Amino acid sequence: MLGFSFRELMAGKIRMGETMRAMRFDFKVRGPTMFRLLFHWPGTMTGSVTIDGFVSDAPATGELETAPIRGWMRYGFTFKGPSGEQLRFDGRKRIRFIFFGWTVLRGSLVDESGLELGRAVLHFKYSRHFLPMLISMRPIRRPQPATHA
Repeated sequence: MLGFSFRELMAGKIRMGETMRAMRFDFKVRGPTMFRLLFHWPGTMTGSVTIDGFVSDAPATGELETAPIRGWMRYGFTFKGPSGEQLRFDGRKRIRFIFFGWTVLRGSLVDESGLELGRAVLHFKYSRHFLPMLISMRPIRRPQPATHA
């Protein structure tokens, strides 16, 4: 079964309490065939997250789910905070038209108890992020689902 992978980079700001910090993530995303991308496409993400003055290139894993025809993309990933605590970022892009709205991701950072630590607005900048994403697109072989006799 063939799938595909690509690199997803986004950068912006997160407000944590009264402090505004720069935030960015860099993920390798893997999922099923790209022909499903416009309808419903679930992918997995592995990479890193940086929040200035908080974590630097923290290893992160999660999921990216796209459904542009339905008007949304969902990002969810976990990583360890500065004291080793488990943190989770959940965000959504609202897709207005097939090629508009893909650039702004709004989301929240929460701790293990669900306490919100910050709210972020991240951007996919075509001038900086599109070419690396395009160049990174690759077909991949995905494992076949297990069958039980």
